[in-house]
This record gives sequence, structure tokens and C-alpha cells, in this order.
Amino acid sequence: MITCPQSTFNTIKNILITIQKSDHPLSVAELKKVAPTLYNNLAVMKEFSLILRTHQGFQLTENGKNFASLLIENDEDKIRDYAKNNLLMRSKLFSEAYNMLTQMPDIDNETLGTKLNEKFVKQKWLDERTYKIVGNSCKDLLDGFKLYKYKNRGRGRGRGKHRARHINMILPYSSAIVVFKLLDESFVNNIWKIIEDDFPETKKIKRILYANTLLDLGIGKYIDNMNNLMELTEDGIQLKNEHDYFKRQIIFQDILMKYPPVKDILKIIINNNFEVITQGNIGDILEKYNKITWTLSTKKSYAVKFLNWLKESGIIEEIEWGKYRLSPSILERYKDFFSSIKKGTVTDSYTFTIDVIDTQKIMGEIFRLCNHIQYSENNEWYNDIEMKEKIISNIEKLINFYKSRGISTRVFIHMKHFVEAGFELKRKEYLENCIHLLVEVDHDDKFKKVPL
Repeated sequence: MITCPQSTFNTIKNILITIQKSDHPLSVAELKKVAPTLYNNLAVMKEFSLILRTHQGFQLTENGKNFASLLIENDEDKIRDYAKNNLLMRSKLFSEAYNMLTQMPDIDNETLGTKLNEKFVKQKWLDERTYKIVGNSCKDLLDGFKLYKYKNRGRGRGRGKHRARHINMILPYSSAIVVFKLLDESFVNNIWKIIEDDFPETKKIKRILYANTLLDLGIGKYIDNMNNLMELTEDGIQLKNEHDYFKRQIIFQDILMKYPPVKDILKIIINNNFEVITQGNIGDILEKYNKITWTLSTKKSYAVKFLNWLKESGIIEEIEWGKYRLSPSILERYKDFFSSIKKGTVTDSYTFTIDVIDTQKIMGEIFRLCNHIQYSENNEWYNDIEMKEKIISNIEKLINFYKSRGISTRVFIHMKHFVEAGFELKRKEYLENCIHLLVEVDHDDKFKKVPL
């Protein structure tokens, strides 16, 4: 069963019809031209037994061919009957979503996603946005099946529902580079129309997230939610109009220092004596500050973008590759702020502790999973996306853990590449290479004596 459905019906429909009309199985590259968010949608299609991956590429099952034909014919009654009698019963999660929506048609996306998570998935999903995305996916797909009328379908995530500024959280959706590009290219007369109706769903979501960054930093404000219009604030206008690199850096620095969560993060860095700042400890700080548990890839993404904010504003400077410190200039410009922070203490509202992971246990799990594939009689093991994600997730845990402690992670990066290549090229020997590297790590003392 899929554990976190994130898809759109139109994307699934496009994939089905594209394969149906093709005279040969389609590769990943060919399908990504139709569906950039391919893998999220493949998981849902596999759940309904619509698609099959072979050595030649992706092709439709008999079930998929039948449904694709109905979509091309576009007879709503036939689509509804086929979906209800041949598709819905294959998925416990979507069947439950259908039952809930039948009884509570006006249930909001977040509540729907939360209820599904509580019933079917042991591990909690990432955050409030994930619950909303799952709820939206279920409604959108059931609307496409003609089993539910989704009033907001196709309107874009932000239409009429743009959120308020985050004051007690920090979610760096876009880097400083993207922020500057938006100011220079998107705002005409200081106004930006964030999304258009004909934008694909992925582009709408990305634009709304970019707008959320401008909102959080106090650079932009919504002036017309229904028409997705954002206007620059005085700080935003000043930042947009300044093209001298060093002057723009100072303006951006002042903007960040007005944003309470940024100042809180800097307090935490001083409180806990982080003389060297790394991507790893920034990710841990952001996660704990927001009181949210993220996947490793999400935590890494936010940490990279937040570090980019700090670098482009001159708040931090690089002392060697991947390692930073607070710049002398920021300490001098905001000396009253920094001098008020006592080192070695913690703030009243925040206690920071470094997570300690059981590296031996994680390495053992990677070994077990790779070994299982090595001796598996399943000739299509490379289609087991869940298995691949488990292995990659465990390797990423080790990468982040050792990187945050200043230990080289080159061997783990090689392991990750071997696993990805093994699944992509369908060759078990790459997984065997991963196991060999794992054995070498297990005998290397530097990975056992880790400073906490």
C-alpha cells in the first residue's frame, strides 16, 4: 500500500493516454516529459494496478489499457463505473478516503490527510503541508474518477487561501538567489502575478512557495488573493532597486535581522557554542526550532537554503569547504544584539540537543536490505521503489550524521550512487559494491570514535 500519496489525476491521465498511444514501452526520460513529478504518480498508478515496468520500459497492464481507453472516450458514466468497480477496491487508503468524503463531503484537506495518516501509516507524515497535499491528492483523484466533486480542483494551492506570515516558524522555501531573481524578473511596477490558470500544477505550487518566502521575510505582501497578486513592501522595493552587490547584501542582512526566527536561530548558535556552523547542525536546529520531524532530504533542502540566506547576506563566512562562522562584520553591526546573548546557555523557549543515531544499527540495516536483494529470486527487484528509498534514506542518515561532525562522507556518497545506479540499470553488482564499501567502513576506526 502506498504510504503517502502525492499525485494529480490529470498527470496520471496524461501518463496513461501517452503510453496507450505509444507503439512501444516508454522510458523514464520519455515519461518525465509528460509528468515531471513522475515517481509520485507512479506509486499511485501501481497501487491501482494500472502500470507495469519491464526491461523495455513502462507499459500498461490490461487494467490500465481499459481505463486509458475510457479516458480517451471521455464518457463520465463509464469512467465512474469502472473506477468504482475495478480501481477503488484495490486501495484501502483511497477507499477509506472515498468513504470519509461520502460521509463528510466538506472535510478540509488537512483533516482528511490527518485521519488517513492515523489509520494507515505508523509513522507521522512530515508536517501540516504534507497532510494537506495528501488530502488534496485524494480529493483530486476521486474527482477524476467521477466519484466526488472537488470544488477547488484545478484552482491552484494558493487561490484565495494564501497563508499569513510565519512568525514562529522558519521554512526556507527558496534560496536568496531565487529571491533576488524574482525581484529582478517577476515584479513589474512592484507587482507580481504569482500564478496563472494555465500553469501546470507543479509550477503553481513552486510559485506559491516562492511567494511564501517573500511574505515571511517581509519583502512582499498579498494585495489580491483571488487574483494571486503580490506587492513589494518598502524593504522589498529597496532590495529590488539596489544593484550594487555589497549594498544589496547589507539591505538583505537587515531584512533577515528583522525576521524573529532568524534572530532566534542566531541565538541558538551562540548559546550552544557553535564556533563552526555546518549544514548538518543547521538542519538539526531548524527541525527542532519548528518542532517538526522532516525526512533527511527535506531537512537538507531547508538547511541548504537557509545557509544560502546567511551567506548572501554576509551573516556568515566560509572558513573551509562546508564549514562557516559568524562574520566579524555582522558581530560588529549588531553588537548590541550579540553581546546580550550569553554563551553556553539556552533560551527560555528552546532547548537544543544533538541527535545521536545508532550508526551500527543503520549500517546493519543497509547491509541486510542490499543482501536481501542480492539473493532474491525476484527478477524485477529493481521495481521495488520502497526498498530503494529505505536504503537511500539510511545512507543519507549516515551522510548527515558524519558530515555534521566534520568526518568525510565520500564513501557514503559512493554507496548512495551505487544503489541508485543498481536500481536504474537493474544490475545487482552495484549493490554488491555498496556492501563492500559498507564492510570497509565497519572496520574503519574513525567511524566508530565519533565526537558527540
